[in-house]
Formats: sequence, structure tokens, C-alpha cells
Amino acid sequence: MTFPTAILDEAQRALARADFARALALSDQVLASNPDSLPALAVNANAANATRDFATASRALTRLCRLLPADAALRNALAVACNNLGSVHFHRGDIDAAAAAYERALGADPNYPLALTNLAACAEKVRDHAVARRCLQRLLAHNPDDTATAVRLSRALRGLGDVAAATSTLVEAERRATSAPSRREIGIEYLRLGEHAHAMPLLDADDDAALAQIAGMRAGGNDAIGARRDWSVLARRAAHRGDTRAQFRAERDAVVTLPWVFDDAAAIARERADFAARLDRFIADWPVARLKSSAVSLDDLACSRFALAYQGGDDKALATRHGDWLSAAAGALCPPLRAPSSVRRVRRIGLVGARWNQGTIAAYFGSWPGALRRGGFEVCLFSLGDMSDATSAALAAQVDHSERLPSPLAAAAARLRDADCDLLIYPEVGLSAPTEVLAALRLAPRQWAAWGHPVTTGLPTIDRFLSVATMEPANAATHYRETLALLPALGTRYARPPRAQTLARSQFGLSDGPLYAVPHSPIKLHPDIDAMLVDIAWRDRDAQFAFVEDDIPALTRALRLRVFARMRAAGLDGERHCRWLPRLPINAFRNFIATADVVLDALHFSGGNTSLDALGQGTPVFTVEGDVMRGRQTAAMLRLLAADALILRDATQVAAAAVELAHTPRARAELSARLLANAPRLFDCDEALHALVRLVESAD
Repeated sequence: MTFPTAILDEAQRALARADFARALALSDQVLASNPDSLPALAVNANAANATRDFATASRALTRLCRLLPADAALRNALAVACNNLGSVHFHRGDIDAAAAAYERALGADPNYPLALTNLAACAEKVRDHAVARRCLQRLLAHNPDDTATAVRLSRALRGLGDVAAATSTLVEAERRATSAPSRREIGIEYLRLGEHAHAMPLLDADDDAALAQIAGMRAGGNDAIGARRDWSVLARRAAHRGDTRAQFRAERDAVVTLPWVFDDAAAIARERADFAARLDRFIADWPVARLKSSAVSLDDLACSRFALAYQGGDDKALATRHGDWLSAAAGALCPPLRAPSSVRRVRRIGLVGARWNQGTIAAYFGSWPGALRRGGFEVCLFSLGDMSDATSAALAAQVDHSERLPSPLAAAAARLRDADCDLLIYPEVGLSAPTEVLAALRLAPRQWAAWGHPVTTGLPTIDRFLSVATMEPANAATHYRETLALLPALGTRYARPPRAQTLARSQFGLSDGPLYAVPHSPIKLHPDIDAMLVDIAWRDRDAQFAFVEDDIPALTRALRLRVFARMRAAGLDGERHCRWLPRLPINAFRNFIATADVVLDALHFSGGNTSLDALGQGTPVFTVEGDVMRGRQTAAMLRLLAADALILRDATQVAAAAVELAHTPRARAELSARLLANAPRLFDCDEALHALVRLVESAD
């Protein structure tokens, strides 16, 4: 043992003189022959910590803790090392690995505040409200006066659908809050819960920053009228003090603020007409010349018309009016850095978006970068914002170059121009307001958009709109300002969802009666669906409709009030027929979908991921084919599965067919088996990817 002892002595001397690399190497030699050497493990852990090699440090400390289980200092050191390792993973965007490391830290010290805080942050990022609640409750138990933690806990409880507990958490936080910023933070969270009476005494409407937050919360909570009133007050205040930039932002937000949940179709028609008038006034009030002479920046142009697409109309005219103004404004505020390169054969492609993380956009378009690269193109992935996780890391590994675009938007635009791509593809214009501003500039000779937000961009700078042939009506070209280019099948390679468990309905708080799932966000549920629900409830007096709560309780409340009023007017009891489930993690959501007898598709804006998840479990989805692409997605999926019988002409036909199938177990089982057998026609197909490559190859 003389030789290992000498090596150990040298390792300890190396550690003492801060030669950490040598200390690590020597201690590794000792541990290779004597893995339980306490001194070697101590050197290894200390040297690894000093070089920020927290993975090695945590391994050494884990072994030390097993050998010396009563040593509290070692457990604390292990907790610190695992927490540090988690933070490394978190900043790299690997949220799963970060969460696992934070859990190991808490295994060593269950009440380690930093690990609890960080694990809660991971859970919030992936919307795992149950884990966030567990961590935040522990933190608050140790420090009941921590307002920020109380507000975060309220958000987690809201996400779990426990509005009462979320509200009581805020009430207690309000009782303990002493500073004005803390009280303001609590007030804003009250607004998210729709508790305006609680909120307003905590918010100073005479303070512009507070009023802007109030307006934003009103807008998100379906109080468009109140929000527009607040924005107008802010605009007048800014104009009075000569702050044209603040005036512009407030007037911009007053224009684009729209309701999310409507009482009826007539209310939608009135709102669309009012929006068109507001938009025209705004464009007239803010011509390019005025913008150039003000302090308005490219970033100030970013605003979202997202809610417009859910109203069931053809948005081309409105999108074009806004698109012309936005493109002219962006060009004036960010003059071309240099003339676009002359058109040449496509060699270098940039894909630009803000949602390359786990979610709808990556699920739909995550197969495109790899397919284009395999097609012989140089592919660059450009990301806006901090939305990194294991999904975005996996996408980055498929391309030649991946980077997060800098801010402000002028710098992002310059970077995209300097990338000298022959083609820029924006899969999600309309979902991300900053992405729309970039797309409004001419940063490459060819610029295309795709159906991540399935409505025309209205921008003169977008040359083609990539859509799906099976989802478009015969007159599809009239719905787009861009030249329409159609891809076959599903338009992409969509991974087949894993099979879910069929659980007892009681696990979801549901009864064993006929179950009709309506698993869409409230903003997708157009008032036209209410008549379908009433019809089903009259045909099936045991019908049970299962909805999913929104993260914003005010939207769930607005939908519930509307549906209950419609049922009450028809002589039905909404409380008896309707159940609301909290937002579910994806695996739990699939389990829920698998338990349903049928799924009712949203009208006018059909399911995307939701329908694919349901069909992947063999659960029948009934749909009415809409007039525009976003109302025809589920119908296309069903045709690919040879399940055309689930595509019906109107809501009355859906009601009759859904009730019949819900009460015919044998027919339902046969249909489910057919959907599963035909699933390879829908999932994991490369046909559309080959067509995409050919389309790029033939680009002129």
C-alpha cells in the first residue's frame, strides 16, 4: 500500500497548493484501487468543487455520505454540490437533468432552501404545478413572510385548479406584506385569479407602471373593455408629458386587446368590426413619418393579434392591413443593413422562432431541420428568447449552426441579415410578436412562413406560406396574402404519442357515465359549440362533459358561465353535466383522453396536438370541417386514418353520432382498434419531409 499512500500524499499536497487538476488525477488513481478511501474521496470532492466539476464532486460526496451516514456536514456539502450541478444543467437548458440534480440535493438535505427554490423554478418552466407546490410550501413554512414565494405558491395552486387555496395563500401574504412592491405583486396575482375587488386596493392606478400591469392582467383575464380603458388613460398621460414612445405603446395595446371568450357569435361580429375600426385609426395616427421622428424602437412594434384567429373568420383583410403598416414601420425604424443578396440557388437555410422547446411548434416542425440537412442544405436554427430545454438541445444537435438571437430586435435583425441565408423559414409567425417583427423585414432573398399559427401573416415580406394540402379547402389561395405551397399528408413527420393507461374515471373526479371530453383551451371553444353540448345533453341525460381548466381562472369562469347559461336556458343543469379538470401534465392528459368515450373537437379552430394525442390512443374524435385551414386539421387526420365517418356536416349530426357511439361499446372498441391499426398512416411518416426538400430545391 506504500505506492497508493504516496500518491494520496501527493494528491493532498496538490490540493493544498491549489493544483486542482493534479489533485483530481491523483485521487482518481487512488480511488481506482481503493474506492472507499475517505481521504482520497475528500480530495476528489474538494478538487472537483474547486474546478466546478460538480458531477464528480457529487459522486465523491455521495460515496462519503454512504460511508459516513451520520456526518451532517458531508450531507450539506453533497446538497450544495448537487444544487450547483443542477444549476449548470439549468443554464444549459437541460431542465430534466437539472430537476434530477436538485432532487438529489434535497435527498441529502430535504430543507435546503436553494435546491427547493431551484427545483420549483424547473417545475414552473415545465408547468409541473404539483412539484412546484411541494417545494414552495416547504419554503414558505420556513419563511412565512416571503411574499415572492407566497405569490409563486399561489400560481402553482392556480395551475392545479385550486383557486380557493390560491386565493387564501394571497390573503395570508397580504396580511404579512409590509412593502409597497410586495403589495403590488400580490395585487397583480389577485388580478390573474380574477379577484379584482381584492386587487385594486393594493394597486396604485395613479402610477403608470402599476396601471400598465393592471391593463395587462385585465386583457389576459377577458376584460378587454377595462384593459382598453386603462391603455387609453396611459396614452393620454404619456401624450400630456410629451412621451411619444409610451404613448405609442399604450395606443398599440389598446388596439390589439381582444376578448378571449365570447358570449355569442353576435358579440364576435361586433368585436371584429370594432377591431377593424381601431386598427384603421391607429394606422392613420402613426404613419411612418411620425414613427421615424419619435423615440419608437423596433421592439415597440411587437404586439400580438393572436386572439383574432380564434374568432372563426377569414383574417386575410385585417392581417394585410396590419402587415403593410408593420412592414413599412419596421423598415423605417431598421433601415436595411445592406441590400439582400441576389437570389441564388438555396444552399443555406435559417429557421427562426421563439418556441423551439417542448411544445406544439417543436412537435410539428422539429423534424424539419434534420430533414433539410439530410437533403443537402446547410441549416441554421435561430431562437428568440430563453425557452431552452432538452427538446431545443436535441434540435440544435441536428443542425449545422444553432444560436440564440441577441436583443434588442435591431441586433437580432442584423444577426439574421449577416447570417446570409438564402432562405429564412418562420414556422410560427403570429404566436410570437417579436418573431412577427423580424418577419416584417426583408432579411433574406426568400422568406417563407408555416402554419405554426395557421393564418396568413399578412406581411408583404413573406413570399410563401407552407400549409397542408389535406387541410386546405378548394379556395385556400384566397385566404393567404402569400403564395400558398402545399405539403402532403400531415405536412410534417409527427412522432406517434406513447400509449397511455386507461385509468378508472374516479381518479379524475369523474363518474362512470358516458364521458364526452372537451379538452380544449377556453379560447378555442367558439360559442357555436354550446348548441352541440345542449343537444348531446338532451339526447343523453347522463352525459358528462369533461373540460380542462385554463391557467387563467377568469377564462375558465367566463366559459363556465356561458355554457351553464346556455344549458339553463334549455332546461338543463350545467352543474350536473359539466366537470372541469385542472391542467394536467402530458402523460396524465393522455391517460384522461384514453378514458373518454369520445372527444368533441373545437369548432372553427380544430385540435392539433390535442386531436393527435386522442387519435394516438385510439379515442374517436368527432369534428365539423370548417371553412378555413385552422378549422380543418382534425378532419385531415381522420381522413388519413380512414375514419371519415367521424367528420360530420354540422353540430346536430355530431350530437347524434357522438351519443350513439358513447352508448355502443362494441362499435367504439372496433373503431378504436381501426384507428390504432391505421396509425402508421398518420404518425412517423416521411412523405411530407421529402416534399419539403423538393420544394426548397425547386425554389426560384
